[in-house]
Amino acid sequence: MATGATIKARFNTLWDTYSAGQFSNAKLNIILEKAQVQYYYNLMKMYGLDAEVDEQATTYIKSFTATPTNNAIDYVSGLTSFLREIALKFKFVKNGITYYEYGKVLKDDAKGSPLKGNIRYPKYDFTNQYIRIYPENETCLEVSGLYFVDTFTIDVADAVTVLPFTDKNVYGIIEQALNVAAISTREQDYYQMSENEIKQNTNL
Repeated sequence: MATGATIKARFNTLWDTYSAGQFSNAKLNIILEKAQVQYYYNLMKMYGLDAEVDEQATTYIKSFTATPTNNAIDYVSGLTSFLREIALKFKFVKNGITYYEYGKVLKDDAKGSPLKGNIRYPKYDFTNQYIRIYPENETCLEVSGLYFVDTFTIDVADAVTVLPFTDKNVYGIIEQALNVAAISTREQDYYQMSENEIKQNTNL
């Protein structure tokens, strides 16, 4: 677990080995935001393919169980910080038999088909703020699953709020932040050099 202030301290310790000077809190917040997005994107891209990646990704994963209304779930208000689904299971009961199966995304070219999934092979899609469940002519009683949540806000001036990051999360975010900071510094140095050259040429 870490706060924004402890992440700042760890970043500055490593950054001092690369470059002199430190960033303002506002600038460092922007750097860490970009770094977290890149770190998280890499986790999502590799999720399910590497055990260590999966372990780090658990910080950003929530499980849920919900009761649909008219075969739909409002994921905006019903699923906290929903970003993207990982796996969804759907429960149907027919003729006294319970079916609890993983669903697949309904492809666009199949949306007009009368065979949009069945209780053994359910499907779903995203319409506006809803997850809609198919088949439409059967009542889905329950949905459960896993999903990725949105990124967390890192405020380097905050020494109180404990963020849900593990040590590996913090290391991964800081590693990305060092790259973002290095690129930002090089661009600033280039801009400063160009500006100085313009001033010198103007004074000729």
